[in-house]
Amino acid sequence: SDSDDGQSANSDRVTQDDIEQCLYSLGDHNTYLRFNKEPCERMIKYLCEYFTGDVATTDPTGRWNLSLGIQEGVDGSRLN
Repeated sequence: SDSDDGQSANSDRVTQDDIEQCLYSLGDHNTYLRFNKEPCERMIKYLCEYFTGDVATTDPTGRWNLSLGIQEGVDGSRLN
């Protein structure tokens, strides 16, 4: 009926609350990225800057092997 069409048209309208909810959602998304994505990007940059994928190097003191490779450890352990 005609009254049903009027109600349907009103339910398709975007309200102020809908827009506010979208803005809050965008803010939440930006916060999520800032606190979860950026630290990962910093770590990737750090790893690329200080480590190579194919060569094990030592720290400036020469005491520590700076390889990220997985090697056999004590009693077959893979965590060094």
